[in-house]
Amino acid sequence: MFKFRSSLMAVAVLGAAALSALAQPDIEPGPRPLRPVVPASDANPVLDLDFKGGSVTEYLEAVQAASGQYRVVAMPGLEAFTMPAVKLTNVTLGAAVSAVTQARVPDSSVKSFVGLNYQDGVYTVYGQIERNSREAQSSHVWQLGSLIESGLKAEDILSAVEASVSLLDSPCVVKYHEGTRLLLANCTSEQGNAVNNVLARLEETVQRRGLGASGPQQAELEALEQSRDSLASRVRELEDHVARLVGERDSVAAQLAQMREELAQREQHFTVQLTELQVRLQDAENRANRYENAWLELERMRLRREIEQEKMGLDPAEPAPSGAGKQR
Repeated sequence: MFKFRSSLMAVAVLGAAALSALAQPDIEPGPRPLRPVVPASDANPVLDLDFKGGSVTEYLEAVQAASGQYRVVAMPGLEAFTMPAVKLTNVTLGAAVSAVTQARVPDSSVKSFVGLNYQDGVYTVYGQIERNSREAQSSHVWQLGSLIESGLKAEDILSAVEASVSLLDSPCVVKYHEGTRLLLANCTSEQGNAVNNVLARLEETVQRRGLGASGPQQAELEALEQSRDSLASRVRELEDHVARLVGERDSVAAQLAQMREELAQREQHFTVQLTELQVRLQDAENRANRYENAWLELERMRLRREIEQEKMGLDPAEPAPSGAGKQR
């Protein structure tokens, strides 16, 4: 029962892939992929997968992770192909891999398909994209009246346009209609942009040179140019003045920094001298204190001596007789 349901699921997936491939009318036949031969080991259901959508590479990685059989080789370039959401139940590895044939690139303007080969137990999945190398051409029209009235010749404008479009690979037909002063071209959009650039540069040249201006307009333009030149000269003078001021400021700043450094050095020198003077003063005060203490001690000794002499009945002014104390 399981084998029968698995076979039905594989056939359904392969049938859906084939119908999806047939539903792409803009895809030209490319190299036909080999029909995968499912080995006997893949006859039983081997995986369940609920893929939410993404690239073919992501789908194949999910298939291998779900089956546990890493026998699928994804060729470079499959990241550009989008795989729709797929839900598989009890399908073989070969049936799951075959579902990639319904993948396409998001750009509908290109032709693409995904194919696969099976050989020696390994599935090889590849993709092919065919791009249209030649861009479609369309008609373009430009009005050259203002350029011709400014003094430019139609032949010169046409020559510049033809030189510009000739640099591109695609053929382009350019013609000038003298009666209406229209420039007509059958070209690609890229060549049309090239013509637009040429005409824009010509208009800028006309405006810059003042071609086609009347007498009063020309005089006004010249006056404006003189005023512009005068303002530009004034701006340069102001810039020079500012540069000089900046130089003077930098010089004053350098002098100020030097003076601050010298002041700091002097302050340090004065601090050292002040410290030395304080040490000397402290030493002098200590010596003065010692001298004062010594003098006080001498005075105390003198007073004691006078008191002793008074007690002995001697004149304090006279020296005590030798041995007087012993006779008493």
